[in-house]
Amino acid sequence: MTTSSPGTSLSLKPAIVDEGVPPTASNVFISGTPRVGQVLTGRYTYADVDGDLEGASTFRWLRGTTPIVGATAQTYALVAADEGAMVSFEVTPVALSGLSPGLAVPSEPVGPVIPEPDPPTPPTASSVLISGTPRVGQVLTGSYAYADTEGDLEGASTFRWLRNGTPIAGATDRAYALVAADQGTLVSFEVTPVAQSGASPGVAVTSAAVGPVIPEPNSPTPPTASGVSISGTPRVGQVLTGSYTYGDVEGDLEGASTFRWLRDNVVIAGATARSYALVATDEGALIRFEVTPVAQSGPSPGLAVTSASVGPVTHDPDPPTPPTASSVFISGAAQVGQVLTGSYTYADAEGDLQGASTFRWLRDGTPIAGATAQTYTLIVADQGTMVRFEVTPVAQSGPSPGLAVTSAAVGPVTPTLGRDRDDGPPFVCNGSRCLVPLKCNAVGISCTARVTLFAFVPRARLSDRPLAQAVRRIRFAATVVSVPPGETRTVRLRVTPRGRRLVNSGTRRILRGVLEIRNSPGGIQTTPIRLRIRARR
Repeated sequence: MTTSSPGTSLSLKPAIVDEGVPPTASNVFISGTPRVGQVLTGRYTYADVDGDLEGASTFRWLRGTTPIVGATAQTYALVAADEGAMVSFEVTPVALSGLSPGLAVPSEPVGPVIPEPDPPTPPTASSVLISGTPRVGQVLTGSYAYADTEGDLEGASTFRWLRNGTPIAGATDRAYALVAADQGTLVSFEVTPVAQSGASPGVAVTSAAVGPVIPEPNSPTPPTASGVSISGTPRVGQVLTGSYTYGDVEGDLEGASTFRWLRDNVVIAGATARSYALVATDEGALIRFEVTPVAQSGPSPGLAVTSASVGPVTHDPDPPTPPTASSVFISGAAQVGQVLTGSYTYADAEGDLQGASTFRWLRDGTPIAGATAQTYTLIVADQGTMVRFEVTPVAQSGPSPGLAVTSAAVGPVTPTLGRDRDDGPPFVCNGSRCLVPLKCNAVGISCTARVTLFAFVPRARLSDRPLAQAVRRIRFAATVVSVPPGETRTVRLRVTPRGRRLVNSGTRRILRGVLEIRNSPGGIQTTPIRLRIRARR
């Protein structure tokens, strides 16, 4: 197709569209705990050489090497079928425009997936029994062993006393003084265990009945001990305490009652106090407390009474450990002006949540002043050096901090060539050249790069076919340049044949475009720009 106007003639030929290259995904990994019921999250870094923004990238989760049906989101809640399996995440990067999709990239698998913990259970009461003489005027004491699978401490457990199976009004304490109405009946003790936290209360448990209750005697009797029990944790290094209720029908006050502790029913030498500190020899044994009640006056002593056993005694637990950091690595281009990001995996054997973990960046093994965030922007001083990221894990509670862990080094850091000003005026171009001011961010070494200008123009201006006004990117001008260290120079870029046709087409004077700088060695920088086109004189 040929068009003309006074003094000019323009011939437009079909344009060849530069499709570019597809997007890429990198640093693909999974965060979260590999346990049934937990949610895993797939993470990755999207990139596109042509600067195309990310579109609807697609995801898959795999159990072993088999895709999981329906698991196509960036997160995945682990189910029972995943137990014992290795799970991985796969992402296929998709761009909003340009050549797409990119290649699918899988993460390293995590696992094996561990089962979901059992739900909490309420506390239990066992070994429920009554101590004391079933005689009018005597005091009966209920005792029991409290236990909770989750280790929840005992709260305000409730009690009832029953006369021939019927609750006795007001009898809601652990001890009960028998009255005339109890004579000839059977008496039992009931406890409902209650925990301070977690699932509660437990199931009520009733003791065997004692009786029938006999009438009160006329002759004096020795004192009694009832409700004999042990409190404390049966673990080496812990202190057990013996408890009991002293009673005397005649009201004689307690004197110097005597005590003994027994290991598997054998008396422990020297253990004659109401408390006893468990030692290594007690590990695996059952421990009992025995009291012989002694009155200050009247018939004495009474009968020795032994508690129910506690144990077996366990060993002293291992001390808690500080948190750890693993999989410490750096993402980002090792190039002056680029941002590096430190990543790591936090873990704590006791499940303590992460607190304010601390970070450092090191240049050739030496800490960089002020570089204490999880990201770091490379500066000229980093050129030619190796850079590392260090994390010291800190927990919100428990032993902390953990050991500092350093990533593998990235580098050596390369210099970069870039625009003198990001907010500068439009670049001036005519039919043969473009002038672009560039600065070398380096010390002692020149910046070498391939510099290319791309312009965004409507398709209709590049083809003789009737097309919608969709925007296409054309390679407008390019050159290879070397700028001395620390200097700013105006670089002349040669306009491509397609660029010359665009200038001669009489298109608008200012176009949007992209400045692409391919540093050597180094990465690719792309910056939005404006092009001011002037007719060639």
